[in-house]
Amino acid sequence: MRCENPDESILGKLSLREVKDIIEMVTKYSPSKTGNIPVTSNGYYCYPDPRLEDLGHRSSSDDEGWPRERDIALYRYKDARREYGEYVWQVKVGWESTNGEDFDYIENPPVGEKFKLNNYWIQREIDTLAEELTALRDLCSGLDHSTSTLEEWAASGLGAAIVCCEAWCSRDIVYVQNDWLIERAKLGLSLSDLMGRIRCTKCGKRNAKLRPYPNRA
Repeated sequence: MRCENPDESILGKLSLREVKDIIEMVTKYSPSKTGNIPVTSNGYYCYPDPRLEDLGHRSSSDDEGWPRERDIALYRYKDARREYGEYVWQVKVGWESTNGEDFDYIENPPVGEKFKLNNYWIQREIDTLAEELTALRDLCSGLDHSTSTLEEWAASGLGAAIVCCEAWCSRDIVYVQNDWLIERAKLGLSLSDLMGRIRCTKCGKRNAKLRPYPNRA
């Protein structure tokens, strides 16, 4: 469905732009995006919050003809088995290429193609979808804030999953408790300092990412 004004409400009080922002926030903690969510050696995703377990997302593009199209979609599976096509709901937002001066982003800046946010699609809409998306925004905002600095992370009570992001490295995830983060925060380290000190014991590279994860019993 087209929406020429992305600040116009399309779902409850949520505008197209707000729905787009929520999808982008959730994808940071979604396993569909490579490198964001750790996967254990037995293939299970490690979520920072159980409310994210049955969510998925995907992006697509269409470069045939004009305008060119880009879109991202967020969906909730019926259960955590994540069976393809078995959704409770799905919401997608899209951009189209434009030659005008009214655009939202430039692909491959500074001289790349301009795209404008101007369409959306909702499958299997439920009465509580706007409320659910708002709750997801609040959840992800909280996770972002709680892990923005090492000091904030240590104070949050969350542990961490340490992942080597070096290509082709299959090192198992290392889980650390909140106490481990507290000890390093007391040393005055920043998050970037900490990640720069972590060396993978398999590939030897310093290319680690920390992802929030509840303390493991």
